Amino acid sequence: MNFYDKMEIYRGLDVEKQPLLVQNAVEEIKKQYAFIGGVSELADLVGTNKSHLIRVFHESVGITPGDFLSIQRVVVTQKLLVEEDCNLEIIAGAVGFSCSNYMCKVFKSYIKTTPITYRKENRNIVNISEHKLDERIYL
Repeated sequence: MNFYDKMEIYRGLDVEKQPLLVQNAVEEIKKQYAFIGGVSELADLVGTNKSHLIRVFHESVGITPGDFLSIQRVVVTQKLLVEEDCNLEIIAGAVGFSCSNYMCKVFKSYIKTTPITYRKENRNIVNISEHKLDERIYL
């Protein structure tokens, strides 16, 4: 399964229709993605063991809780890259990666480009959109 398939699962997940264990895990990931050290720590947070969490989460959602956590971090990284001027080390720490090198590796494996390239390409799109919006306002 590629990143786009996993991202569709992530975006389309109806949490309320999932087992309570999955609901709790998703809630913890969304609230604490920057502080969760991995699936073992997530399992502790939701009161179960790692293997049980992985099995139930994967059967219910279609991806592992580790994938879900990584996607959450990548999604927030994308937003920060475009909206903030922080260096990569600060962004990595803010979203829960141990260092910027690891963040870049994970980011590239999902997005298929480096964070720097993503920032350059997407910041231009945002700036162009804002500029066009400003032109419409002042015309």
